[in-house]
Amino acid sequence: MKNLEKTELLKIFAVALEQGVTELSIEANFRELPEWDSLASVMLVAEIYAQYGVHISGDELESCQSLAKLKAVIEEKL
Repeated sequence: MKNLEKTELLKIFAVALEQGVTELSIEANFRELPEWDSLASVMLVAEIYAQYGVHISGDELESCQSLAKLKAVIEEKL
């Protein structure tokens, strides 16, 4: 299992939400962000696949309440 730097995931998430990394927290519930929608989720899954070759299913994404949990899911697949 490879360690994924939280800053790497924050950058990917910032791209998906089209906002700055400094505005995001690894522990925040990203579903509560006003920018979070179905397009952001598709962009996030696509960017994770492009960067790491890891496929995240809709169910896996749905089960993650924070980027920290999503980070753990990605790390399990690396």
